Amino acid sequence: MAKGFALREDDARRLWLVRAVETRDQTEQLLTREDREQAEHHARQAVTGTKKRAQREFLAARSRFASARLETRHPAFARAIRHSRWPRWLSVGLPALAFIAGALSNELDGGSRLELLAFPLLGIIVWNVAVYLWTLVAPLIRRGKDTTGGTWLRRLGNPLSMLGTGGASGGPLTQEVLSGFASDWAQASGKLQTQRASTVLHLSAALFALGLVAGIFLRALTVEYRAGWESTFLGAGQVEALLSLVLGPASALTGIAIPDTQGIASLRWSGADTGGANAGPWIILWTATVTGLVAVPRLLLAGWNAARAAAGSARVKVPGREDFYIRRLLREYGGASGEAGGVRVTPYAYTPTDEARLALTTTLRDAMGETAPIKIDPPVPYGGEEDWMNRTQPPGEADIHCVLFSLSATPEEENHATFVRLLRDYYDLMGQGVRVAALLDETPFRTHFAGQAGLDARIEGRVETWAKMMRGASAPFLSLSLTPETEPELAERIESVLLGDSLSLKRAAQK
Repeated sequence: MAKGFALREDDARRLWLVRAVETRDQTEQLLTREDREQAEHHARQAVTGTKKRAQREFLAARSRFASARLETRHPAFARAIRHSRWPRWLSVGLPALAFIAGALSNELDGGSRLELLAFPLLGIIVWNVAVYLWTLVAPLIRRGKDTTGGTWLRRLGNPLSMLGTGGASGGPLTQEVLSGFASDWAQASGKLQTQRASTVLHLSAALFALGLVAGIFLRALTVEYRAGWESTFLGAGQVEALLSLVLGPASALTGIAIPDTQGIASLRWSGADTGGANAGPWIILWTATVTGLVAVPRLLLAGWNAARAAAGSARVKVPGREDFYIRRLLREYGGASGEAGGVRVTPYAYTPTDEARLALTTTLRDAMGETAPIKIDPPVPYGGEEDWMNRTQPPGEADIHCVLFSLSATPEEENHATFVRLLRDYYDLMGQGVRVAALLDETPFRTHFAGQAGLDARIEGRVETWAKMMRGASAPFLSLSLTPETEPELAERIESVLLGDSLSLKRAAQK
């Protein structure tokens, strides 16, 4: 399976937007043919370097040009681009609010007690230790599970998905395009946005903890904090053990000793305003503990995620040749990159004549480009589709794999349509992005019944039967006559069916 390309974040975002437009805007309402040709011309001038780098630069430059046209003419797309960016205010605003909330949390009760066993000091440590454990365990729990739907962190990091496209103008087509873009970009950038969201949350947690101890220190300048404890179930010995476990490392670091059991017992609150002791040493112990167990690890995690996000933003994955849209762009780029739109043809229960093979090859090259590699397989015998698939396992070097049938044959769901489905399912499973299409050669039938009355009507009826069956198989379908004197517009008809090119449809209609 192709590995795809890695583009800078903004280039990748624009490629996904342009892809959403071009794969849905078949009538070229949003992005005209002239726009697309100018984008290709502009992109060809921008490419340099090796083949892989040239392909990447071509895709990026073409997307930038086409996206600029879309944003200029359609404000909904400009808004979509803005909304799909990470909100930078969140990276500053949420940590700042967290610091302020931490600093003010000591003022909520307006008292001067430092509760040694109560929230927020002990509670914040317990909570953060639980977060660290979950950070270690969560990847093991999620291993093997489908996470394409994303997590709440990913949704936090995708403003476009949260805002939706309900306010977009431009009609149903614009709505459809923006909906597709929102879904595609959320999945493509999900990992990057998760890293950014994690950075903000870790930084906010660190600043909340620092704000908490900073608030205590500042208030302690004008208020005497009294440290003590009270509990319904715990005794002095148990409280000593708990505090030694939590504050022991800070005690060793600062040299401030934790009282023994008798000293802890003397700190028990004996009334509303009695008991306890000056909280100065305890504030230092809690500050060291909160800094060491919360602030420092969280800052390290924030820095780690920020570094990963910075690296990831320079290499956002976009589809490669496994994606038909990308393959088509590279085919159009062809001359500089050496990428041509290859076509493989497999006749089924039909042996085309040499003249038919030559006519088909010539017409396919007219449609796909002179450098396009065309391969015509030996015929697959009737009923031999599964055996052929098991023996051949067709590679995905071609852009399109056509199954060639004869109009003389009676269309049968269990054989003709099954072969098309087998090919389509195979390429889907392999992730190779090959488009499977069906071609129907009218020549043998026309030759056999030449001169008979009502021949055209009979052919039209048979073709419709084949077309209906192939629609059920979800395969592009084209009926044609493979003769040395092929009609001039046949190449355009093939291009329109195999590539979904609306330009060819318009030209054919004009003729």
